[in-house]
Amino acid sequence: MCQKASGAPMMAWATWPKSKVEFLEAQPKLRRSSDIAERGFCPDCGASLVWQRLGAETIDLAVAAFDDPNTLAPSEHIWTDSRVRWLTLTDHLPRYRKRHGTEKETS
Repeated sequence: MCQKASGAPMMAWATWPKSKVEFLEAQPKLRRSSDIAERGFCPDCGASLVWQRLGAETIDLAVAAFDDPNTLAPSEHIWTDSRVRWLTLTDHLPRYRKRHGTEKETS
C-alpha cells in the first residue's frame, strides 16, 4: 500500500507516540486507506505525511517530510515480501517479511 500511495519503491517512516506529535503548520487531512489504517496528507500540497493504524497510540510520520531527515536513522525494514525485486538492501538491519514482530528474514 505504501508503494502505491507514495509512487516510490519504499517509504521511510518514523514512529512516535501520538501524544508527542504536534503539527506546526496545517493539520494533515486524514483519509481511511484500508480496513486497518488511515493516511494523512498536506491539505496545501498533497504530500504524504502520516500513516496511522486505527486505534493505535502511535503515529508514523514520513521521514522525507522532516526538515532534516538525516537525523532519523532507520532501525529495521518491514514488509520486505512486497519490495520491488531490483531493490537490494545492503545494510545489516533486522528485516521482517510483514510488519515488525512478524516473520523475520533469515538471510
